[in-house]
Amino acid sequence: MRINACVFAALLISIAVTLCSCQTSRTKRAVASFVPNGRLQEEQSYGSYVVRTYRSDGGDGSFEVLKEGSRVYAARGWKFRIGSMYEDKKTNSLVSIGSDITGDGHPNLVVSEWTGGAHCCCLFHVFAIGTRFRYIQTINAMDADGAGFENLDEDAALEFPMFDFTFAYWRTSFAESPAPAVILKYQDPKYEMACDLMRKPSIPHEELNRLAAEIKALSGWENEHPPVRLWAEMLDLVYTGNIFQAWDLVELSWPKGIDGKEQFLNDFKAQLQKSPFWKDVQELNRGRT
Repeated sequence: MRINACVFAALLISIAVTLCSCQTSRTKRAVASFVPNGRLQEEQSYGSYVVRTYRSDGGDGSFEVLKEGSRVYAARGWKFRIGSMYEDKKTNSLVSIGSDITGDGHPNLVVSEWTGGAHCCCLFHVFAIGTRFRYIQTINAMDADGAGFENLDEDAALEFPMFDFTFAYWRTSFAESPAPAVILKYQDPKYEMACDLMRKPSIPHEELNRLAAEIKALSGWENEHPPVRLWAEMLDLVYTGNIFQAWDLVELSWPKGIDGKEQFLNDFKAQLQKSPFWKDVQELNRGRT
């Protein structure tokens, strides 16, 4: 049976609208039926918005956002705080309720969440709280150290420097695991890797050769176990847009007579592709030689 193209298109639009309406309806019902768990910890206001965080004796918590007295967003989790999780006054002033952190001229709200536990996790829930309320994104900063909003360039938007822990526990302990630096920047409608702020010039050949010589002289090679510094330096090169120099570093530093180079490279590349930033890393290194 053939269907007129216009009729078919109209049918698809109708289905999409129906699905969207159902999802919106479910979201509204969930927000309307939300009951905060725990006692009130914080309450801050901005214009027609009120934000409240709660914490229970068991350690879990919740938060809600109200606009003109009606709840527009709510979530359960662990330890929530309005603004940054850090005590640093400068950091908190940058992300105080109503600050324009995205640089688009509209006020924002940041609610940070600390889940507790070893090595994890600090989450930053970001919202637009202007005339129209909008959930923007939740940034998973993993480890809290070194992550947060900062102004790293001269424009109005705040950047979000953090670390990529994709190589945590890879061939070594967590304490020795390298975690390359990542910079996120708001690029409407969400935060993405700021390639222009992360990209650095390739290092001179003389420096690459010197670095390779230092790595080659490290212990561990005799057991066919490359030193951690090798892939730490490789990751620094990859995350500054110099991925081909990372491959060169392996060739220059790998001692003759030591097996396992190809397997190491294959394993490294496979692990790298597990990164949540893998597509961005590819873009960061596009066209680089």
